[in-house]
Amino acid sequence: MTAPFVILDTQNAAAMASLHAHTFPPSEVWSEKSFADTLAQPTSLALGIEADDQLIAFILLLRTGPDAELLTLATRPDARRKGHADALISSGCALLGSYGTDRLLLEVAEDNHAARALYERKGFAVDGRRKGYYARPDGNMCDGLLMSRSVAGQKGESKA
Repeated sequence: MTAPFVILDTQNAAAMASLHAHTFPPSEVWSEKSFADTLAQPTSLALGIEADDQLIAFILLLRTGPDAELLTLATRPDARRKGHADALISSGCALLGSYGTDRLLLEVAEDNHAARALYERKGFAVDGRRKGYYARPDGNMCDGLLMSRSVAGQKGESKA
């Protein structure tokens, strides 16, 4: 069972950037300023899970018309495989449904097998591909997969 989520805002930007830096390759890490700027947008929604007053997982979503985008999702390595990311996606979808959101979009590196498996379990399907989108440290390029899933879109109807 995961801990209840908290709503994150610009005051959490440093903690989010720190956690992001510990979970993503250096070329994909967001800065504190990037988090603060995104969180300052009225259409952003960020949820986090804390343990011992430390942020251990978060999801950052951005509402754009009838759609929303999952911008990033991170879980501290020692807190993985405990259902935190699953719970954050479910909670995020439920909240997005109350805003009238119809669809949640994301992009994931094709070689990120753990994330892809999570997203597929949560009902996401591949809609498209960005060829050679991610640069890898060995010089190889990896495709980005565009995925989406339905969100009820009507207040109170989300089945996330």
